[in-house]
Amino acid sequence: MIARQKTGEKVKTDFKLSGAAANKIDGMLDRMGKMSKVMGGNPNDFAIFRGKRVLDIGCGSRAGKGAEWDGWKERIWEPWMCRLLDAAGAKPVGVDIGKNSEKFKTYSFDITIPGNFEIFRPSSFDVVHNYTLACRSNPSPVLRRGIESRLKGLDKDGYITRILELVEKGVISKKECDRLERNSGSKEARKGDLFVLAEAIALEEIPLILRNEAQRILKEGGWYFGESQSYVKRDGVLEKGPKIIERIGGGKGSGSFQSGLTREW
Repeated sequence: MIARQKTGEKVKTDFKLSGAAANKIDGMLDRMGKMSKVMGGNPNDFAIFRGKRVLDIGCGSRAGKGAEWDGWKERIWEPWMCRLLDAAGAKPVGVDIGKNSEKFKTYSFDITIPGNFEIFRPSSFDVVHNYTLACRSNPSPVLRRGIESRLKGLDKDGYITRILELVEKGVISKKECDRLERNSGSKEARKGDLFVLAEAIALEEIPLILRNEAQRILKEGGWYFGESQSYVKRDGVLEKGPKIIERIGGGKGSGSFQSGLTREW
């Protein structure tokens, strides 16, 4: 039996994590527990992951510095989910915009371009997981720049209307828009804001791209986990499963992972 506690302790020990950092790992273990339950396993026993080939989209690619964790934000973009899956006996594969030097397989490419997932064969994964790209209130650190061309040709009124539509749909948070408005004074800030908003618009299309790709690369009966919604592949088509809404983070007062893009796909 692969116990949830054993999985967490292995990663905490291997990466010398304690305090708030260990609490955050506990939050990811909570998510894995809910995934296990949805797939028909025990939320406190990760045996269901053993031998499963799992694709983690937006796995994280930032390298850690030193053994000590000086605050969650310092190492948040490391591939923690893949590390936990590896400790649970799964066969994780990570996709991100940067490269990793982990023992599990990693690939680096722009997920916003349809067709890039063709490097993976059809029906080659048991589970596809995507959390990060669905919960960023500011998507600019996650997506590559260069999508700003989507905004060319929009007049001022059309531009503002589009932003309001994004806020209404939950694609970009009101808090983020307020921040952008406060930064509207400098030329560099306005240029940065354009990138952020362009990426937010592009982010609207990403869930559909990812679902289509997940449908192709998942085995029959495989699961796709988004930020709040699960899907299962039946007769070659993704069907909605149970919702899995929770905060990432454990322990009293530990705070929660910023979730400005929560919405049902």
